[in-house]
Amino acid sequence: MAELVYPPVIKTAKLFWRYLGIKFTILGEENIPHVGGAVIAINHIGYLDFALAGTAYLPAKRYIRFMAKREIFDNKFAGPLMRGMHHINVDRANGSASFVTALRALKSGELIGIFPEATISKSFEIKELKTGVVRLAMGAGVPVIPTIV
Repeated sequence: MAELVYPPVIKTAKLFWRYLGIKFTILGEENIPHVGGAVIAINHIGYLDFALAGTAYLPAKRYIRFMAKREIFDNKFAGPLMRGMHHINVDRANGSASFVTALRALKSGELIGIFPEATISKSFEIKELKTGVVRLAMGAGVPVIPTIV
C-alpha cells in the first residue's frame, strides 16, 4: 500500500510538537510489535489524541490506521487526509462494514487504533468501554495494546 499522505502529515505533526514545545515520554515501547497486527486501545481526552498516540508509535516505524466516525471523513479538509492515511470510516448507526475492514487490516498485519470510549471524555475519567476492541483482537488473533494519552 503506497504511503503518499502519512509521511508528510507526520513531518507536519513533528514540527507542530516542536513549535508547541511538546516532548514525549514513551513508556512500554518494547511492547509495540515491529511486525504483525495489533489493536491499539487508546483513551480519548481530546481532539489530538490520535496524533499524540500515533507519534508514540513512530520509533517502532509503524503507522496506526485509526477507526474514526464517518463525519470526519465527510469534512472537506480532514476527509481526504483520513482516506489518504488509510484510516477506517465508522458509521455509528451500522458499524459492521468498518468492523470487517478493520478485521482484514489486522489480519494483514496493520495496527488498528480504536478509542473504546467512542467519544471524548470531558471529565478525564475513562468512560464505559465498548466491546469492539476485544471482538476485533479475538477475531484476528492479535494482541491489544493499551495506550494512555
